[in-house]
Amino acid sequence: MNNTTTVVLSLLCASAAATGVTLLLRPAAETSPGDTNTVAELRRAVDELRASNTALQGRIDALANVPASASAPVAIERTTAPVVSTEQLAAAVDAYMQQRNGTAALPADGGKPPEFDLDTEIGQLASGNYWSNTDAWKKAFAAGRMDDVIARFEELAQKNPNDVKTQMNLANAYMAYLQMDQSKWQMSMKADAVFDKVLALDNTHWEARF
Repeated sequence: MNNTTTVVLSLLCASAAATGVTLLLRPAAETSPGDTNTVAELRRAVDELRASNTALQGRIDALANVPASASAPVAIERTTAPVVSTEQLAAAVDAYMQQRNGTAALPADGGKPPEFDLDTEIGQLASGNYWSNTDAWKKAFAAGRMDDVIARFEELAQKNPNDVKTQMNLANAYMAYLQMDQSKWQMSMKADAVFDKVLALDNTHWEARF
């Protein structure tokens, strides 16, 4: 209950009490027989208001005695978040995009990615899969050229649909890309489709079946 309500009730109690006292103190000669019931009703009203006022005062006293700590807001311990600079955010985004695009992060000393000539390197990549020719595949990946390598092998496979070796080169390229960038999960499904095609051409091809 707020202070305004308390004041209003207190004024009502005081007014009713004053009215009752005035009537009670009037000389008997001035009190008509019809006023007897009115006086009795006022007495009851005054008694009820006094009781309400007493109860209200008890509540006010109880609220006034509540410890300050009980009504004060609870302090919440907060941990200061680390501040990340714009440069740090830019570097993180750049590193993520490089990984998504198959481009290795630049060396810490700011060096350039290794030189990679697709026409020259494609023959080396076609000489084996990722596990037997790891350095060559990592070189292509570090240079950020894996998408170009995939496109070249896909072009060759399309031109030579019945050549088992050309199809296997494409499947190996898919698998190599997946090994170096796990986000390229689609490559596993593409490789599996090519392996099935190789087995359709040669059902004894042990590498495709393996």
